[in-house]
Amino acid sequence: MNRKQTTVCKNKEDDCMGIRQKINMHLQTIYFLDTSTDDYIYLTDMVNFRIYFTSKIHEKYPLEFKGEDGNLLSDWLDIVYEKDRKILEDHRLSIQNGEIKDYNIEYRIYDKEGNKVWVSCRGSVLDEANGQPTILIGRITELSDIRMVDRLTGLRNTDKFVVDIDRCTKHNDGYIMVIGVDNLKFVNLKNGRSSGNLIIKKIADTLESYSECDFDLYRLDSDYFAVNFIGQQENDVRKLYDYARNELKGTCTISAGFTAYKCNQETDSATLYQYAENALDRAKKEGKNRLIYFSEDTYNKDIEQIRLMDEFNAAIKNDCEGFYLCYQPQINGHNFKIYGVEALLRYNSPSRGQMSPQDFIPELEESGFICPVGEWVLRTAIYQCKEWRKEIPDFHISVNVSYVQLQQEGFKDTVINLMKEAELPGEALTIEVTESIQLQNYNDLNKIFSAWHRNGIKISIDDFGTGYSSLGYLKKIDIDEVKIDRCFVDHVQSNAYNYRLLSNTIGLAHSANINVCCEGVETVEEFTTLQELHTDLYQGYLFAKPYTKDAFEKEYLYTESKEYRDRMSKELKLHQMNSIENRKLLEELRKEEIGNIVEFMDELVYVTDVKTYDMYYMNAAGRRMIGEYDYKGRKCYDVLAGRNEPCEFCTNAMLTENKFNVWETENTFLDRHFIIKDKLIPWQGKMCRLGIGIDITEREIVSQSIRKKLEFEEAILESCRLMASENDHEKSAQGVAKVIGEFCQADRVFLLELDEETGLVDISLEWCAEQVASIRMHFPMELDMAKINSYQKIITEPIMRNDKLMAHICVENPGNTDEIRNLIKSMAYFIGYAMTEEAEKECINDFLRLHKNYILDNTDLGLWLIRIDFQNKRHELYGDTAWHRIMEIDENLSPEECYKQWVKQLCEGEQIKINQAINSMIYSGNVVQVQHDLNIPSKGKLKFRAIGIRGADSDGMICLEGYVRTVNGMACFE
Repeated sequence: MNRKQTTVCKNKEDDCMGIRQKINMHLQTIYFLDTSTDDYIYLTDMVNFRIYFTSKIHEKYPLEFKGEDGNLLSDWLDIVYEKDRKILEDHRLSIQNGEIKDYNIEYRIYDKEGNKVWVSCRGSVLDEANGQPTILIGRITELSDIRMVDRLTGLRNTDKFVVDIDRCTKHNDGYIMVIGVDNLKFVNLKNGRSSGNLIIKKIADTLESYSECDFDLYRLDSDYFAVNFIGQQENDVRKLYDYARNELKGTCTISAGFTAYKCNQETDSATLYQYAENALDRAKKEGKNRLIYFSEDTYNKDIEQIRLMDEFNAAIKNDCEGFYLCYQPQINGHNFKIYGVEALLRYNSPSRGQMSPQDFIPELEESGFICPVGEWVLRTAIYQCKEWRKEIPDFHISVNVSYVQLQQEGFKDTVINLMKEAELPGEALTIEVTESIQLQNYNDLNKIFSAWHRNGIKISIDDFGTGYSSLGYLKKIDIDEVKIDRCFVDHVQSNAYNYRLLSNTIGLAHSANINVCCEGVETVEEFTTLQELHTDLYQGYLFAKPYTKDAFEKEYLYTESKEYRDRMSKELKLHQMNSIENRKLLEELRKEEIGNIVEFMDELVYVTDVKTYDMYYMNAAGRRMIGEYDYKGRKCYDVLAGRNEPCEFCTNAMLTENKFNVWETENTFLDRHFIIKDKLIPWQGKMCRLGIGIDITEREIVSQSIRKKLEFEEAILESCRLMASENDHEKSAQGVAKVIGEFCQADRVFLLELDEETGLVDISLEWCAEQVASIRMHFPMELDMAKINSYQKIITEPIMRNDKLMAHICVENPGNTDEIRNLIKSMAYFIGYAMTEEAEKECINDFLRLHKNYILDNTDLGLWLIRIDFQNKRHELYGDTAWHRIMEIDENLSPEECYKQWVKQLCEGEQIKINQAINSMIYSGNVVQVQHDLNIPSKGKLKFRAIGIRGADSDGMICLEGYVRTVNGMACFE
């Protein structure tokens, strides 16, 4: 060994001796401090990779005590929890490389029993040599001692969760998942809490065993765990949940909810946990053993529910402030007088305003608040009944109670004591048991009901037939009344099933001495039918809506009020409607098939005497439209037209049994536009007039639009006729201008021609409406069409001939803007030829015939008229030249042959569609549109759209008129 090597070795020995001396010196300090703290103080030799503790740590943890020799760092790593070793190693390397001088980390170590113990480890570099750390000293603290660790599982606890979440959300994105054990409390009850603890520990071990992503795990209160996925994705959350659920099969099931958080968002740990827990609650409510992502909408609803509970609580403390009662009258089915009222609970929320009973009553029942609120309802209703019985001695009140109230101890006596306190007889009160309760415990219920019966109080089953109740209840439960729900009353007069069901129910109830109240009676027809079934009580909007206290008193107690008089008048009409004669009418209607058919038609249907004009029958739609129910025996012209004598247009004399007579009328009395169809029918032994009124008032806009199109086509045809028949082209052009002006409802139509020699404008043609002055002498003598077109009240169109501009046609102040452009273009075409002086006069008829067809083809319209005589099976079809050209049907054919040829060209299956459209035009009086396919000889199969309407009949034949056009032109070819 040379001198240099000897020197290096000696230096190393000196360094080692120096480090050893320093270690021994610091160890003396550690031993001294060890007795004054519960922490474990340690010293690390960063050169020789050894760690020194006092003997205290070796008492609890599986680390062999080696005195002054200390332990290897690898010995310490051996007792560190495997998943936490990396964090410890990372910090040691950072210190060794001089990157940090001190650290503060948390990790888990195993004790001698194998339990994982959370520790907080702090350390700082105490001595360096040549910039490298040599000695590090620090302390280890058991976190369980400062309430940061769950003692059962060794996981971080709720306090630690709050600290960590608040810290990590400031710098990271991620997810929080909260896991709950399903039905753990039943496991604890059945097998003891130790069994539940074993499940908790197994869940913790299962979650910790997952290694596909990093996360922080916490055991929260009771059976809840929280997982913080820092910087992870939603899919990582779902994978961990699926893994845990599968691993725990056979042990337990778990439900979970999770939510996301973003860096620097304002949401704190408590709110994030609340969101995830809300999702967990949803998972449990929706069947458990599932994972659900947080929904803000659902959360807000839950918050609203909590706020509503707070409102309920505050209201109850303040004598049920915000709650109030409405009262809906119940009508005696035998004399139609008021029997009493049903007290209906209403709530005006400070935050939501007026709430529907369907929204707040279930919440009252679920929360248990229904008990104090229900007692307030009973007290208020009973004392209100006492007050009103001073005016109506036999007045009666019904109050709903829920199953929650029936289960309340002492509720039976509460009801009895309230009646005694108010000094009311028991028969003044009926307790309605809602259908939402489960009426299976008959014995207990009958004990309560029997006690009430002994005090005269009656029992009713509400909404009978909609829930758990059935006819069997009428035998098993001691009740006095059933209330039939609206769903069975609705259209009972036309629903044979409901009618039989009600008939059987009422019959069985009456046989058991039980009364029947029908709820939701809204129409006269329902009321009349229920009278047949001998219903005991009625309740519904036909008689009265639910009233506030003041409104009820105006309707029923204050005889001088307008409301009282109006009600009496309405009740008088109800009495008249339910007279013996009216019930006989129903019986007769059932004998007549037509009565069963038309009673519920939307159209006005009536039957009258053709000789005396007496009204025998009017269906429900007619009665509602006219507002009359006591029409029987009155004259039809009085009821339907408000006249004192028969109508001058009466059709009675021309009616037959064979077919309907169809006509149109504007009924100013009813402010309606009708298509009327009437004929003779046998009615109760005599021939009477059946009238069907189809109200087309709302359809007139569509009808007018189609008629305007037909008027446009008629204007074109009239122009064609003028051009073809008039040899004087100036007269024919003047006639065309008149057609344009009248159709467009314009002030004037004029022609502007430019004189090429002088360069001046000449108004060569002018038509003016009545009381509109001529402008021939006042129009500016320059042709500035841009300026004229910019003038909004004038529409212009150039007149061309052989690509040469000849003139402009101008329409001033048009009142009817529909189809104007198309018409003016067509007229410009006509006038252009009329102005052509080179045209031979003897050829003009053929010339114009050719080109008017071209124009109609360009407007894509072919006009047609069909006349039908069903009795003689005669069909005639008339088409204009454009129609014949489009259909390629010879114009020389007779109308009957033309119809046959057109039908022959219809493609297979289209005849049925055409027949349906024709019938609809005939019997509805409406504009009808039909799309159909035809075989055109030179073009093959083409698609057409026809629009038509029934016109004025002539020569005893039904007349239909309209137009047809191809659909998308040549694109229709197949």
